[in-house]
Amino acid sequence: MARYKSSGNLKIKKEIRTGRKEKIQDLSKLGIFIRGNNHPSLMDMANKLSISKSSLHHALIKANFTFKKSHGYTGNERKKKEVKSYYRKLSHYFDDKIRLIEMVLLEAKVSIV
Repeated sequence: MARYKSSGNLKIKKEIRTGRKEKIQDLSKLGIFIRGNNHPSLMDMANKLSISKSSLHHALIKANFTFKKSHGYTGNERKKKEVKSYYRKLSHYFDDKIRLIEMVLLEAKVSIV
């Protein structure tokens, strides 16, 4: 109410940013840099840009880079791959057990006849 009485205006004030200014402000240029230099470590890239490792890390998070390097799998794809690998191992295990049982049965038939 004090604002309305003093200025006659009820508009919301602009958000005031407090704290330090970000070292990397242009995230699109950062994305281009990361795609072009994806082999060095985070520390090496921070040294190239002359900023701290934590500043680069926060900028990468802000630019939606979850991992600097991608090995071709997102979290869900990696889980699916692990499950498939587990089932493949199980099927090999049971295939080996079935072969062993068949061999024992064949030997038993041969010795009976």
